[in-house]
Amino acid sequence: MTNDDGAGDDRTGDDGARPGIELGVVSSEFATVKVTLEQGASGARLRVEDLRSEAVRYLDALELESLVWAPEDWWRRLLDPSLHRWRDAGRGPDIESLPSG
Repeated sequence: MTNDDGAGDDRTGDDGARPGIELGVVSSEFATVKVTLEQGASGARLRVEDLRSEAVRYLDALELESLVWAPEDWWRRLLDPSLHRWRDAGRGPDIESLPSG
């Protein structure tokens, strides 16, 4: 990764990731997230931060591609807030999978 002046950047975070490039904030009436591109030891990944709860999730290339290929039924279940988001706000993004449908 390089700085704006083209010089190399040797700073790394606690997890070995270099400082990210903030891509922007995506917002709707339902959610607001900040998206950052980070370069870690195992390659590039997106850092997605829920600005409401400050929860963070990292997505690598395989996870992003999986989102593209996910069937519509999976998206409907994922986006149903009654499954986890509003029912049990304390759990947050540590929920790794959805119940089978």
